[in-house]
Amino acid sequence: GPLVHVRSLGLQLQCVDVSSGTLLQSVWRHKDIVTCIAVAADGKTLVTGSRDTTLAIWDISVGSRSGRVVDLEPRHILYGHDNEVLCVAVSTELDLVLSGSKDGSCNLHSLITGRFIRVFWPPMCQSVNSVTLSAHGYFVMHCQQTGVLHSFSVNKSRPLAMRHMDSRLEAFAISRSGEYVEGGGQSPRVRILSLSTLEETYSFELADRESHVTSI
Repeated sequence: GPLVHVRSLGLQLQCVDVSSGTLLQSVWRHKDIVTCIAVAADGKTLVTGSRDTTLAIWDISVGSRSGRVVDLEPRHILYGHDNEVLCVAVSTELDLVLSGSKDGSCNLHSLITGRFIRVFWPPMCQSVNSVTLSAHGYFVMHCQQTGVLHSFSVNKSRPLAMRHMDSRLEAFAISRSGEYVEGGGQSPRVRILSLSTLEETYSFELADRESHVTSI
């Protein structure tokens, strides 16, 4: 099948052919603007979050005889947030959907069944702006207003560690080993932190000291 780019435009979820730029499909389900999208590593599922406080789990059907990219109706609608959803991460290995909201909470749901599992309330966090989830059962979330980074186990409501970042964090990721968090932002420095303690183990500066980190 074609290489497809998925994007949000207002209430729409749009699927575009990367090679030609052709709009292949538009679907609506949320009652307000789509704010975030995550695609599962196996390429079979995507999850959308919205200003309407819900998330939707969609089955991807690229290459099917129907000609659709995603099914016309989501498999599950996920509830639990009291304000708009700002970020989402997916793990097919762990059967988990992790979402962060403007209400300051992180919610955990089953990817397969849509069942609500647990809510996390990170200290010193008014709004959860970004999350990343590892296949080892840990996640990291960031609050832009306070500049605080938290690490959690998906099995415990209390954080493993908390760290105030001294510069605005724009991007971070958990290493493949699950032991470290790599992050950077509005300075040319990339930091490597221990996931369990969030203590810095190593850092380096970009060659261009006028630049900053936008993705990892």
